[in-house]
Amino acid sequence: MSEWNTIHKTEDYSFAHIIKAHLEAEEIEVLLLDQLTNTYAPFSSVYHGGIRIQVREPDIEKAIQILIDKDYTILQKAKPNKVFDALAKFTRKISLFDKMRIEAAVLTLVTIVLAIALFIIYISVKDLK
Repeated sequence: MSEWNTIHKTEDYSFAHIIKAHLEAEEIEVLLLDQLTNTYAPFSSVYHGGIRIQVREPDIEKAIQILIDKDYTILQKAKPNKVFDALAKFTRKISLFDKMRIEAAVLTLVTIVLAIALFIIYISVKDLK
């Protein structure tokens, strides 16, 4: 099987599905990555860059041409995100996260840190009463 490649990114769930529909109408297989992360934790899209629209390697040029014809902005190369890259590098050092997709690992780490912070705040406020 051929490899999947990102041809576009968007933070808009509906827009991603519109693009997917246009490509599938032309019999191009499409994969949407990070759509659940973007939908349920939209604040995290800053870290992972939104929903990635991927097609198989042989369909790249045809898919890009379809997006150009539909006047969609084409992602030539993803811009690196220093914050996300640093968190990703950190999570790879933790054995719990090394088998997870990087987006899931970073989101899990952020959730754990927030839960600990909220617990500390709760204990502090409880002790004041």
